[in-house]
Amino acid sequence: MLNLFRKGNCGLIGLDVGAEGIRMLQLERSKVRFGVVAAARWHYPPNALAGDMDPAERRRLAAGAIDEMLKKGCFRGRNVVSCIRSDSMSVKNVRLPHMSPEELAGAVEFECQERFGFEVTSDRIHYIEAGEVRQGTETRDEVILMAVTEEVIEEHLEMLAEMHLRSVHIDAESTALFRAYQRLLRRAQDEASVTVVVDIGLTSTRVMVARGPTIVLIKTVDIAGHTFNESVAKELGLG
Repeated sequence: MLNLFRKGNCGLIGLDVGAEGIRMLQLERSKVRFGVVAAARWHYPPNALAGDMDPAERRRLAAGAIDEMLKKGCFRGRNVVSCIRSDSMSVKNVRLPHMSPEELAGAVEFECQERFGFEVTSDRIHYIEAGEVRQGTETRDEVILMAVTEEVIEEHLEMLAEMHLRSVHIDAESTALFRAYQRLLRRAQDEASVTVVVDIGLTSTRVMVARGPTIVLIKTVDIAGHTFNESVAKELGLG
């Protein structure tokens, strides 16, 4: 698990740049629990949500908003943990013969090269061992592959630089969402429990299914908050 408290008890700033706005959170660790040091939220103006705003102008607005959030929210430092949005990542499930961790790492890189329509490198690949499955008379390992293009990473880092933030770690959105629940699964009986996490955003919905502390399914659905807003407006004659 990612250690967010490597330098003292005050953690890094968690940054979520979504379709609707920006959220920031910083925690502090005591001996027995976590406490909130600072938290802030900001929404894009309506024309940005409607897609009428130039992307560069949208990023300029976001950078200005982050400066205000850092000043008024009592955040400590500018070191952040952020994530790549699910709609910017490619996700595939594969079934592989059982192998050692070293062999699996090589097999994952080969499978990513074969299955994704862009060049991948080890630093832009993440995978989850989702457990054993039956395939015919054989038992294989289910593996969830996640990869992202170099352009997406560069654009993300450029955005953070424009916001005057220092990137310490970049996570995949789905694994970042599940981590909030994963740390609570500590009992022996939790190993067999099934958890479903559904995150309904403005433009897409993320669904994660886990058995114990391990994610076994990741799906992104295009039906989300914007779809619900349009349906309600239509029913009420507000369109």
